[in-house]
Amino acid sequence: GAQLASAAGLALLQLVIGAKLHTLSAFVLLLPAALTIFYAIAGFAGCTLDGLVSDGWLFEAEAGVPLSVYFAPGAATGRLGPVSWSAMFSDVNGLFASAVTSLAAMLLKVVVLESASGAYLDMNAELRAAGSASALAALVGGVAAHPSPDYVTALRQAGVRTRAVGVATIALTASVLASGLPLMNVLPRPLLGSLLMANGVELTKLWLWDARRWIDRPGFAMLFAMICSALLFGQTAAVLLGALCAVFLSHLRLSRANALKYHLTSRSCHPPASRPHHAQAFLRRHGGAIHLIGLEGFLYGGTVSRLSRYVLRASERHGREMRFVLLDLQATHGIEPSACTLLRRLRRQLKARGVSLLVAAASSQMV
Repeated sequence: GAQLASAAGLALLQLVIGAKLHTLSAFVLLLPAALTIFYAIAGFAGCTLDGLVSDGWLFEAEAGVPLSVYFAPGAATGRLGPVSWSAMFSDVNGLFASAVTSLAAMLLKVVVLESASGAYLDMNAELRAAGSASALAALVGGVAAHPSPDYVTALRQAGVRTRAVGVATIALTASVLASGLPLMNVLPRPLLGSLLMANGVELTKLWLWDARRWIDRPGFAMLFAMICSALLFGQTAAVLLGALCAVFLSHLRLSRANALKYHLTSRSCHPPASRPHHAQAFLRRHGGAIHLIGLEGFLYGGTVSRLSRYVLRASERHGREMRFVLLDLQATHGIEPSACTLLRRLRRQLKARGVSLLVAAASSQMV
């Protein structure tokens, strides 16, 4: 009870300070003070390390293992020998969910890092580097480390623009690993628990409340459904639900996009070309006969359906003056089969009104 209350109090203090700075910055600021106060109180109370371990304030003491032990001859074989490979690969669903979750998490980290640093990051290069680092770390019995958007954001908020902090962190981590110092033996449990509590509360608030400001209602509903699915049915179901919802929402949003790039007639467009007077007079009289409509993007059924309504309304507005509609598809990069069907129906509807539908720069898929 006392450990839980201490962790909750430290987590609340981190959140209060983190509201002004950052949760990780608050933890770094509180770490020396919390350690000093903890061991000062333990010293005045006459507590020993064994007593703090038995009371649950410290972790079980572990012997330090220098990093050189892991690179000794036969060390890798000794660590991989007891591994039950059949048991590890028996849970295919768990492995698939972990792989998809890790991939999505890495992509989201790259996006957040780009937003925090203002730099462009190559997604493929980041994924290759993360995969190579994970494979090499597994061979020596370690755990792969990936870029932390939280640390980058905290450093940006502190005004750090160089790699000095990252280099110092790598050097400190390498020295601790090389020395084999068991730091977990001296770090109080409530201190680490407070960090998990503070991060958990901050992430819960971020994705269940603050996300409303930058995620639309369908996306927020999908996020809430994934969280509920993870709580009720597990991680695999949440990943599968999220993938299906993402595909559905992306298709829905793209189908609602406007593919119209321009709509011109000879009355609204005057190219820099020299024509005889009789040709100019003819174009002035019949300038509304030819309508040039440019399209862009990928043509879905929804976009072509809206285009059809737009063209038919233009035909009603111009009446018998409209004779030809030319669709310029040069800026498009694909078309859905249902969109081709809708274009054929539009051609029949225009033909019934005495208007010819022509297509320029059509792909082989349409032909």
